[in-house]
Amino acid sequence: MALGKNNSRIRSHMGDNGYLKFGDPAAWSQIGKSNKWSLTYELGDKEAVMADESVVNMQSVRKASLEIELAQSHPEEMALIDDLLNSETGVEFWGDAGKIASDYCEIYIPELIVTGSTKLETPASDNIKIQLNLKINPQDDVFELQDTDLPTATSTGSTVITSNNEYFAYFVAVPD
Repeated sequence: MALGKNNSRIRSHMGDNGYLKFGDPAAWSQIGKSNKWSLTYELGDKEAVMADESVVNMQSVRKASLEIELAQSHPEEMALIDDLLNSETGVEFWGDAGKIASDYCEIYIPELIVTGSTKLETPASDNIKIQLNLKINPQDDVFELQDTDLPTATSTGSTVITSNNEYFAYFVAVPD
């Protein structure tokens, strides 16, 4: 695939419209204003030592995580985090990843778990921040989704979206 050089694909910010679905299988909850999202997808490596003492490097652990820095700090945001921690069902995420040229980009993550600690930070020269740490569980294989799986905020039409990996689908929304 030749990507080429395209200045219209450079962007200075992402969208901050994100939704979580947990508990009620049909209800999506908006997470409110956010300062930033950070999606990390890692491929680890390991060394295997052969009988002749040569070393072979191999792919090892794959892992993915999503960190969201919430800009709002009302008790409702703290209650959302408590609800996520106490949820007995899987957590799904959909987010508006911003517009690049004329393309509306979105991201969907089918299975998250809330981990780590909640950090309420109050810097002197900025807004209060709540850090939300989410680990992404892999699916059995790459997966497909349709607009009926997403919140109403999506720009996706009836096009079926196929993920490129088993952790998340990052895609261009194609309205009908």
